[in-house]
Amino acid sequence: MSWANGGFYIGELQAGYGVFGMKLSLPVVGTDLRDWMRSVVSCGARAVAAGRVARVITENMDLFLRSRPPRAEVAILYKPLAHMVGGQQTFTAEGQAVGVNNLSESLQDVYKAFFEQGIPVDFLYVMDLTPERWSQYKLRVVPYPVMMSQTDVKKIIAYVEAGRMMVSEARCGWVDERGFSSQVIPGGGLHELLGCRESYLMPLPKPSTLKIRGAHEELPPA
Repeated sequence: MSWANGGFYIGELQAGYGVFGMKLSLPVVGTDLRDWMRSVVSCGARAVAAGRVARVITENMDLFLRSRPPRAEVAILYKPLAHMVGGQQTFTAEGQAVGVNNLSESLQDVYKAFFEQGIPVDFLYVMDLTPERWSQYKLRVVPYPVMMSQTDVKKIIAYVEAGRMMVSEARCGWVDERGFSSQVIPGGGLHELLGCRESYLMPLPKPSTLKIRGAHEELPPA
């Protein structure tokens, strides 16, 4: 169809076969092409729906231009070193995990917990963790903290000693930036900050139910 007769344009018509580095897609067969082509006309005119939304935004542009997101008081700490200790394994092109994806699952689940309560959060890169930046946040969450440099550990300790709160997942500071494991977990002196020490580790299948028999008095009831 052409613009003159009021038709629609297709931004991208799927054709397969995708390759991303060493991640290969499944072979494309005739039925795939048939289904992809049919899907173009099976779901209605997406451009019309997008245009309606754009019209509402345009009519209220002053409101949107003046709007600002609320300032986050919670930060989720991102640490690239976590990738080095099973933090993120590769996925196939179809999204099937080769192993596990601990880092992404931790980041997503922590964010989801706050998102569902309408609480704004920031993802804070560990190298940007300075007194000027952390003064904004009342709470910092440290997902999948198994590998941390001693420099980053000192930043975390300074943050908490400044009167702010931190929540960390298990095995915090287990491995340092050299790949050496700590004899005490949490490592790097974090056991003194957190007031606990790991006695043993029990791997659990997924999904699992974990019963907590006791909790700190400052934690809210379930």
